[in-house]
Formats: sequence, C-alpha cells, structure tokens
Amino acid sequence: MTVLPPEETLQFAEDIDEVTTDTFNRSVIGTQQHQIDDQTLAAIEIRTRMRLRDGGFGILSLKDRVPFAVVSTAVKIRNDADDGDPKSKRAMDAIESAPTMLESIQQWTDDALSRLGNKHNLATLRKMSMAEMLQPVYQQYVQNARDHLDGEMLQAWAATQHAGANDVIAIAPNREESTLTDYELRYAIYQRLGLLGHLLELDRLNSPNGSCLACNKPNITAAHFSNCGHSCKEKHDRVVRLCHEMLETAGVNARVELQVPNAQRKIDLFYQDPKPDSINIKNVMADVTIIQAYSPDHLTLPDTTRLLNTASRAKTNKYRTDAANWRARVQPLSYTTFGAISKDARDWLDSVEQAAIAGAQYFPGIDRRFRVVWRENISFEIARQTAAMAQKGIEKHAYKLAGFEDSE
Repeated sequence: MTVLPPEETLQFAEDIDEVTTDTFNRSVIGTQQHQIDDQTLAAIEIRTRMRLRDGGFGILSLKDRVPFAVVSTAVKIRNDADDGDPKSKRAMDAIESAPTMLESIQQWTDDALSRLGNKHNLATLRKMSMAEMLQPVYQQYVQNARDHLDGEMLQAWAATQHAGANDVIAIAPNREESTLTDYELRYAIYQRLGLLGHLLELDRLNSPNGSCLACNKPNITAAHFSNCGHSCKEKHDRVVRLCHEMLETAGVNARVELQVPNAQRKIDLFYQDPKPDSINIKNVMADVTIIQAYSPDHLTLPDTTRLLNTASRAKTNKYRTDAANWRARVQPLSYTTFGAISKDARDWLDSVEQAAIAGAQYFPGIDRRFRVVWRENISFEIARQTAAMAQKGIEKHAYKLAGFEDSE
C-alpha cells in the first residue's frame, strides 16, 4: 500500500477500517452495542481512531494513512535518489516514466500540502516523516471529539488526557501484573468512554429518588460506582498493600496502617526515609488517595492536575501535626480512578527507585526501569479494583432496591 496508487487501495483500506470497527464493537462494546444509538456509536468510533496520547484507543484508520504512505515513500525514494542510491534512482526513473503514477503521486502530494497549511511546501515536505505528515489528520480527530462528544463522554475523554490515565489501554499485557480479565478491560474502556450506564445497566436499577442505595449518595450516574463509598475503602487498601510491596521490593521496611495516637485515623505507610532532606525529618508518612476521575454532577470538564493537587494538599494538611510530632514528612500519593498520577506520586516513585538502587535491589541497564514497572503495576491494580468494587457496589445497590439486605 506504500507503493500502489491510493485510488487502487483506498476501498480496501476502508473495508479494513470497517472490520476493525465491527471487531471493536463486538469484542469490547459487546451485546450492549445494540442498546447504543447511532450517534453514540459514531462518537465511540472517533475515540477509537484517536491516538492514545490524545485520549483515544489507538486503532488508527488505515484509510487515513494510505495517501500519506504513498507520498512518504515517494519522498524517501526522491531523497535517496538525490543521495546517489542506485536502487532509488531506478525506482525514480520508473515513476517518472509512468505518467499515471506520477500524476497520482503529484495529486496526493498536493493534497498533503493543503492539509499541512500554507507554512509548508515541497521542500519542507521532503524533510518530514510520515508521522509528521499525518499531524493534521490526528488534529482533526481531536477537533471532531470536541465537536461531537458531550456530557459524560466529553468529561471522560478529558479525564484520560493526564499521565497514567490511559496506561491500562496503552500498555501491552505481557506481564501478569499488566493483564486484565475481559470484564476488567471492558470496564476500563466503558469507564473511559463515559458509558458505564450501559455496562452496569443502571437504567433498570434506578432507585426512586436517584440515589445510590449502597452508600446513600444522592443523584448518581453509573460513573459513581467507580468510587462508591460502599467499597472504595477496600480498593484503597489493596492499592496501599501494593505500594507496601513496592517499598519492600526496594529494600525499604515500612509499617502499614499505623494508628495515630489519640485519633481516629491511620497512616497508610510509615517508614524511615532512606535519603532524608533534613536531619530533623527522618521519616515518611505516605498516604494513598484515589479520587473520582470526573464528577458527572459538575458541568465543567475535569482539570485533573488541579484535582490531584487539591487531593494532595488535603492529605498534607490532614497529617501536618502528626508529621511534626513524628519528625516525618507527609507524602501524598494521589491517583484518579482512571489511574492518572499526581506529581507527588511520580516524585515518590523516583525516590523509591533511588532507594532500590542504593540497596542493590534494582540494577539500571539490566532490569526494566523500576519506577515504570511499578507505576504500571499501580495503574493496573487501580483498574482491577475499580472494576471489582464497582461490581460490589452495584450488587449492594440492587439488593437493597429489591428489598433485600445482604449479609454484610
């Protein structure tokens, strides 16, 4: 497809795109696709075709790339021929001796230049990679998302555009820790599409007053169950245990859920700082918080950085006095239910990695990057526990809606 004229391959590329769309809908959206209207399915396809870095699912359109592949190949042949490569010279001679192919390449080159705008010409095009040529196509998908997504779908898309929020979609399942079950993956995708109502079938489980019967929160949507008060503590505790495992792997001994004297609160992780900034502050009090990625009852789009910073400040303020009493610094570890990670948590991962190096528990250049592995582990654990605890919350809600109480 990189050498044939696009007019000969565009229909084939379009057919492939239809197959990938159908496969995604059948395998991931599942039977719920029959309950989703055409407008929403079109919005899903926009997200599907977007790059991962833009908050999409990275299943890029082949039809979009065909013309640029031909132009990119022609540009490379021309550049290599000018550099004296004999094979490229022969290929260039063949193209120039075939008027139809030459005309086709010229047509698609002109089209590429028109999409790139007035600041580019043939000379600058010859210096560009195919990925650079495709930038206008990628930007158009982003614009389409802005124009066609609304409500929770728009909020969920905005919430994916922060470091860590799309890890479970982007990272290959080549380790046990980075593998999700079918349900967990479907939950993560529906969550990021803003369509959990279809997966959890909340329409048939609406309470008379619209509240969550598992935790009594009023005016809920399905997104609520990603952080339902009924089960969010269990999710939090499992993530804390994983963070404790990371510290132990790095050779740092830590205490879990240390009770604050004369207070109704516990510190998730307490340990001696391997590299204290001050001789007067020798310990670390690390505390995990997992916040909702977006709030459907708010009309504004989520500012994930601000939400995470606010959560971190709240943790710091909560434990400020305790930290002073115990000669410790507060280390907030803030995440969203999408796995978006705060700057504080990223800095903490760096510090634990340095401790692992100092303790000869991690060898750079031999082992895979410590902080990357554990950032992925935490992202996937949040995804697993979010799906599992949402199921618990919706089941509790359903029990109470039916007039029953479970054994809890």
